[in-house]
Amino acid sequence: MRKGLFVVVVIAVLGAGYLVAQATSSLLFERELERTLNDLAARGDLHVERHDVERGWFVSHGEIVLTPRLGEGESWRFELPYTARHGVLSTRAEGRLVPVMGEDDSLLFGEWLPVTPPRWHAEYRTLSNDLELRVDLVGFQTTEGERLFDFQGGELLLSGRRDDVRLQARLGPLDVEQGDDIVQIEPLILDIRHRLGDDDHPPHLALDTLRLASPSLGLEVDIVGELRFLGGDWRQFRLSDLENDVRRQHWRSRLDGHFTWDGPPALVLLQLGLPLSTDVLEVEIEAGEVTINDRPLPSLH
Repeated sequence: MRKGLFVVVVIAVLGAGYLVAQATSSLLFERELERTLNDLAARGDLHVERHDVERGWFVSHGEIVLTPRLGEGESWRFELPYTARHGVLSTRAEGRLVPVMGEDDSLLFGEWLPVTPPRWHAEYRTLSNDLELRVDLVGFQTTEGERLFDFQGGELLLSGRRDDVRLQARLGPLDVEQGDDIVQIEPLILDIRHRLGDDDHPPHLALDTLRLASPSLGLEVDIVGELRFLGGDWRQFRLSDLENDVRRQHWRSRLDGHFTWDGPPALVLLQLGLPLSTDVLEVEIEAGEVTINDRPLPSLH
């Protein structure tokens, strides 16, 4: 075989191999996406649709629509238009997250809030089936009456694979101003990890600091702590459970947490029946039951 012909054959084989790998990557991405959407639909509290799907070896397009099954008279959905670019070893996707509210299809971002819809970016690794998804929330300012709301953005990160998923989020900080008064809420931190068949990781919500300041009232509040959801049956939760007293109590009993409030104001101490000399409030939540400085309070409602 002449050298020139040999080179042509090698290039043709490599090209064919590349196209096969490219097509395989596209098919694997489509398979995992379809499986994920089917899993969501099987839960029963979400209606899942996909529209305008264009599948390609190199680029795919489409739109995913997630509609929670809520009570009568409540209606909203998430629309996620996406573009996926397939590579041999991974697929990179991006798009927008568009919440639509009510029967009149009002847009949460752009109509209710003066900000563009969040952008999201994802990478799916073909060989390991690992996924990393990031959603960026843009900061905004808006007013309601005499109140000014200043939200300074946030992000959500979903990573892992089907049998080991972790969700991390940072929301805020958020400042609420009215005249000389200001309420400052430090970033809300969310960290959830779920392993298939492993119940040692219930969702975990950490509230680093809740800070409120009111110069006119001479009020300053600093609260730190965390709220946890206990029990391995959390995957059975449905939004409709919140409308049923028995089911709502069932899920409330899974709450556990601890909060510390340094320097509580006298008015709060009087309402709780505690001595005015109390320097710290220790709030304990065990199985949905609340105690403050070892004194029981009614269950959470």
